[in-house]
Amino acid sequence: MAKNLHIHRINNFETTKLTYSFIDELFSSSNTEILDLCVRNNFNQIIIYCDSRILELYPNIIKNFQLSTPLNIAVRSIDIDTNTKSMTTVEKILMDFEESFVIRGKTIVVALGGGTLMDVVSFAASIYHRKIDHIRIPTTLLGMVDAGHGIKNGINFNGVKNRIGTYSCPIHTFIDKSFLSSLPMSQVINGLGEVIKIAISKDKELFDTLLKNDLNLRYFHKNCPKLLDLILSRSIDCLVSEIALDPWEINHKRVLDFGHIVSPFFEAESGWKIDHGIAVAAECFWAATISRELELLSNKDMEMIAKVYENCGINLYFKFFTDPEIIKHGIKEAIKHRSGHAFLPHPKKIGELSFINDLDSTTIEKFCRGYCDYFNFTRNSPVIMENPHVLS
Repeated sequence: MAKNLHIHRINNFETTKLTYSFIDELFSSSNTEILDLCVRNNFNQIIIYCDSRILELYPNIIKNFQLSTPLNIAVRSIDIDTNTKSMTTVEKILMDFEESFVIRGKTIVVALGGGTLMDVVSFAASIYHRKIDHIRIPTTLLGMVDAGHGIKNGINFNGVKNRIGTYSCPIHTFIDKSFLSSLPMSQVINGLGEVIKIAISKDKELFDTLLKNDLNLRYFHKNCPKLLDLILSRSIDCLVSEIALDPWEINHKRVLDFGHIVSPFFEAESGWKIDHGIAVAAECFWAATISRELELLSNKDMEMIAKVYENCGINLYFKFFTDPEIIKHGIKEAIKHRSGHAFLPHPKKIGELSFINDLDSTTIEKFCRGYCDYFNFTRNSPVIMENPHVLS
């Protein structure tokens, strides 16, 4: 150690807390949850960035909220998808902050929409004046069980998903289930991809519930309120408890990375045509075939996993996972964020994960071949391995 080294320990003035609550009809005139939060934190200005579709479907909720709240409230209709999850969009939000005279400690930013909108708005808030407080109100199933929680945010850059981002915790997340009633079926299925990820990786009881309620899964948000409550509460509790163990992602053997190693590359390779939850589901099932190859999962286990996915309307087979060269590129991108390590999560059993770090060319080719073999010999589906010798 250098003789003249001076060390001054900095006490962290900010305690990171992950808080969320289930509130139905959050914006009704009789509900004061948002107002109470603002009063407790001395906020006098609210800027709501809202998905335009929500404003179209619920034209009166924000208007009534504005009329019933004695604070300065501004509402911005905004459309953000994967193609506009960019610095250009962030700059537009930052300019709006400027023109709205946003004051650190007095203004609260509200991200009201799906996961992509919350990512972008949260990122913008985290870098303006080095951090403007924000809350998240997810309006999609995927947002409620995934993006609405935690401290990560980000935007795409150079064709790579979430390449730029920060760690910034929302001061609260509100879960209003009433938004799910108007959710398109494709987005229900998209969210179920993340629910199944949690079930396979961490919650065997949740998995058994999904398996048992096979006829209700795609319509559970409308027809089965008890099942909806159970799926949301268990999925979110598992998610938040894992985030709390390592919010800054120091450890690279993370349960929540199940389905998230090569799936971002899969999404990008598809031209962003594959939804996030579907890409995650695709990688999770590929990882399950790895566990089958390693004799950790039986054919019976695989059939139960396949049944849950199929009952949710999620395809099991994607050509992407038959090509070792593409998988190799996906892992190469992933390790840039993971200190040079892959630590690919795969099921040790349903409800528990194991991790593989030694992913050389031969191993990747073996796993892609095992994926093909599963469909060829177990499900009698003719699948051909792409580029079978490119890594030899």
